[in-house]
Amino acid sequence: MVSIKKTVGENLKKVCKLKGIKNVDIANYMEVSPGSVSHWFKGDNFLDIDNLYKLCRYLNVSLDQVFGLDPIIVGVLNNDENEILIAYRNANDDEKNMIRRALKLPESEKDMSLKAE
Repeated sequence: MVSIKKTVGENLKKVCKLKGIKNVDIANYMEVSPGSVSHWFKGDNFLDIDNLYKLCRYLNVSLDQVFGLDPIIVGVLNNDENEILIAYRNANDDEKNMIRRALKLPESEKDMSLKAE
């Protein structure tokens, strides 16, 4: 079983790689040594909750993404857009249809095929 420290470290490292952020950039922002950042990424040490939150805000990712509960979506979405996408993915079909109608989007292909039956 993978420890939560390893999962968080791997996910933070993944986000940084996707965004082109180096350990030294995080070290400067967090006012720690690059070695400390390396230990976080390896899962050797763990950030306290305040620093984890600060780092998530800096990287523009959610705690759920860092903990591996939600997929890591980087680059094109801000936090609000990411939250909306995750909520939509977790919604049931009726809720998704309501959202599509509210946004004046066409019906999903799934709904159109159900009507044709």
